Formats: sequence, structure tokens, C-alpha cells
Amino acid sequence: MTKSMVKWWAYFFIAGLLLSFGVGADEVAAGAGDETVTGVVTKGGFGSFILRSKDGTETTYNTGRATIYQPGDFRPREGDRVKISYYPKDHRGRTILAVSTAELIAANPNIKEPGNPVTGIIKETGRRAFNVYIPEIKKVLKFEKARGTKIIPQGWKPAPDEKVRISHKRVPSRFGRGYVYTIQTFEKIE
Repeated sequence: MTKSMVKWWAYFFIAGLLLSFGVGADEVAAGAGDETVTGVVTKGGFGSFILRSKDGTETTYNTGRATIYQPGDFRPREGDRVKISYYPKDHRGRTILAVSTAELIAANPNIKEPGNPVTGIIKETGRRAFNVYIPEIKKVLKFEKARGTKIIPQGWKPAPDEKVRISHKRVPSRFGRGYVYTIQTFEKIE
């Protein structure tokens, strides 16, 4: 048996095993032919990002439910240096480059994260979230209510231009590429 035949049979054997354990055909194909590239994220979007490789070319890569992030709470942001594995995938009649793994090599040193707790000024209020200006990083961030969020004082209805202290937790977004700041306590301060 030639080397290429052995590889072919091994591929079908592994594919059969994976399919029998509930792994989809796209993921089987991905594992068999992943390519790897390292570069810097230049732009992010909903479910995709643009990566500039060492040779200077910029390419769009798409993330999805099957993407595995290393570390698990990492999501690519502009300026991050990452190593990705990807494969071509048919999507609605066109071919996209689907990311199977995304590994953080070095985080963008210019991205400032808010402290915890953090003090800010409410800019917009909503049923489930608040946009709050954070002076220490000079940015408006979205903070989402979670089950068990404590509002202090009890019965207070947050309004724009009020000053607040927020204890929060940063978690990867369920949709898209970013992070969500979930509120643990939301306290009005004078």
C-alpha cells in the first residue's frame, strides 16, 4: 500500500469515528486540512476579524460555534498577536476561511481594561444594559445586567448622567468577537 493510500484510509477511518460520535462533517474536514497562520488582528467584526500576516497580507477569517479559543476566555481584538488554524468552508454559495482554533500569542498592550470595581457616569439606560462612560480609560462601555444583579439603593431607577460604582465580571460574548461586562453590583454614588 502506498503512503497516500494509507493517509486516505486513515482519513476515512477517523472521519467515520468522529461522525459516529456527533462531530459534523465540516469539523472532520477542518481537522484533516487545517492551515496555520500567525499575525496581528487589524480589524474585528461580528463573527470575523482581519489578520495581517508576517508578509503583510490582510485576510478575513470567520469564527463560529466550532472555534476553540486558547485561553478559553480569549476573543481576538485589534492589535492582538494571534496564531490561528483555519480551513476553507462553503457558506451560502461562497467559500470562507473558518477558524478552528485561535490562540493568543500577545495581547494588545494599548487596550485598557476597567478596574473592578469601576466608577463611571451613565450615558444610556436600557432594560438589560447600561452604557457607562469610564473616565479612567476614557471610553464608554456596555454593562449588562445578569441574574442576581444587585442595584443599590434598592428601588433606584438608574438615569443618564448619574454617577455609579460597578463591580463586574468580564466574559466572552456569546455572539460576535468581543467581551461582555456583566454587572454584579450597580451602586449610585453622590
